[in-house]
Formats: sequence, C-alpha cells, structure tokens
Amino acid sequence: MVGFVANHYTAKASCVLVISMYGLGNCFICGDRITAASVSTAGGIVVYRIFIWAYERSASRYAAVRQSLGEPDPFRLKHRTALLKIVQAIVLERLDRKAAFARIAVWAGKNVEAGERDQFREVVENELMGLHEGNFVRYMIKPSQFRAWQDAWNKPG
Repeated sequence: MVGFVANHYTAKASCVLVISMYGLGNCFICGDRITAASVSTAGGIVVYRIFIWAYERSASRYAAVRQSLGEPDPFRLKHRTALLKIVQAIVLERLDRKAAFARIAVWAGKNVEAGERDQFREVVENELMGLHEGNFVRYMIKPSQFRAWQDAWNKPG
C-alpha cells in the first residue's frame, strides 16, 4: 500500500521512490538506505517520473523475455487445433504408448497433408512424452482424467 510519493536525494543522484505505509527502507532504484533527511515530498512531476521509470523498466523486461522465448513455431500454430484434439483424445481414452502411437499414425494419415505427417506424428509423440501435472490443463483435461491416463501410459509392456 502506498503512503506517498517522494524524491530521494543522494550523492549519486536524485531518485524517485514510493514510500510505503511501513515506513522508510531501501530505495528501489539506487539501493541506498533511505533516511528521513534524504526524503522530500513532491507533486505531480514525481508521479510522472515514476510512471516513466516503470514503463521503461517494463518495456526492457518485455523485450528480454520476448527475445528469450524466440519466435512461435509456424507448424505448431498451423496444427494447434489438431494437436489439441489428438492429445486430448488419447488421454481421455486412456491409451497406452503402443495404442497411442498407432492412433497418431492413423489419425495423421486421415487428417494431415502427406508432406507433414511425419513431423506431425513426431510433435504429438513429443507432446505426449512431455505431458505432466504442470501442463496437461492446456489440453482441457481434468486432473482425474490425467491421472487415469498416466496409469495406463506408465504400465510396463
């Protein structure tokens, strides 16, 4: 919760900060310890400076995250509905590995262009192999359905 906006003056620079209702602490811009002597309340210009600082920081973080993620896979984008349907069907029907891979081959033969079938099968197989409790929801699967499928999937043989 914000108490008031203030300027914080140090030998290094003049920083803009928000003083919380919990009192003074460290400046979130320069890291210096804040004392009552180094703080003076300010008007609307300080709020503007905080907004600019936060916007620039957010933009640089967004750029860094965007760069680390890379570009979306055009193949996955093209086949996202088909990927969802086949993975969801395999889980809901509780197919084991052998039956699932056979189902993928048949389904791809009927629904995917000939030149893309091998890649489609590989992507679906990788999705199934990587399915875990942290990502099954993207396929609109309930936890109980996922656990039942996992039992069948992890059976030896």
